Amino acid sequence: MAKGDQIKTLIDIGNGNVVERIYTAELAGQTVDYDVDRKTGNYEVHIVGMTGKTARTINLRGDRVIIIEEVPK
Repeated sequence: MAKGDQIKTLIDIGNGNVVERIYTAELAGQTVDYDVDRKTGNYEVHIVGMTGKTARTINLRGDRVIIIEEVPK
């Protein structure tokens, strides 16, 4: 993935409410990807810079995630 790539999530926030979040690689050389922690079932969305170091990590509770997907360009 590269600049402009996106990860879309739908998260259950309780009482039948759902929040949609889109995480985007906004700068040249940035990438966005996600992992699943097999032990806990939680998701991590990573925004990685050009140097390969993670610039931002978003942790999502696995029991609240409805959908997590890569958005095609």
